[in-house]
Amino acid sequence: MPNLPAGLYESLLYEELRDVLERQPELRSVFGKIEADEEPAHYAAFLTRVVEKALRVETDSAIRLQICNAILDYLTGDPKREFLSGNRLVHSKKPLLLEITPDRYLTQGMPRPETSLSESSLFTGSSTDPQLVHELLHEMISADGADVLISFIKWSGLRLLMHGFEEMAGREAPVRMITTSYMGASDPEAIEWLARLPLHCTPALPRRGLP
Repeated sequence: MPNLPAGLYESLLYEELRDVLERQPELRSVFGKIEADEEPAHYAAFLTRVVEKALRVETDSAIRLQICNAILDYLTGDPKREFLSGNRLVHSKKPLLLEITPDRYLTQGMPRPETSLSESSLFTGSSTDPQLVHELLHEMISADGADVLISFIKWSGLRLLMHGFEEMAGREAPVRMITTSYMGASDPEAIEWLARLPLHCTPALPRRGLP
């Protein structure tokens, strides 16, 4: 590890980092505590990076699987963690479950967004990015629910997603939406349309914006 530049950090203390700091006693290193309820997230994020590096070095898929299962075997060795035992990975030529097809899509399969379902995506409006409306509609078709946080609700935007909201309502998938009435920018007809969705969907309730 190279010398550490001055700046802000949020890194767990691990052996290599400790050794670098010990070799640079002139550095003013400030450490902080981790709240007990935040430890799992910090440790899991750290291990994710380390394990990913190890798996990238190993090019044999079978050995990658063995590494993962060896970690899982260690975790499940304690009776307190026995509930994790069903998570061992299974060898398969196609190990990634992509879809469980509902009856209405048996002939052509379900629409699928271009972006990942398991990782966050940033849409910049670039011509090389997938269209946001396209991605939202394809996700809404199979989503278990939707949480929407939006400044204003405009009819011009809502009409593009109506099919998605109707699809979710038909499956009784819950929709929660937070918006504002600030400056009267939301279109009443758009909010009224959302409010007419079946009761298992939470209607858009305008909230007073900050002055």
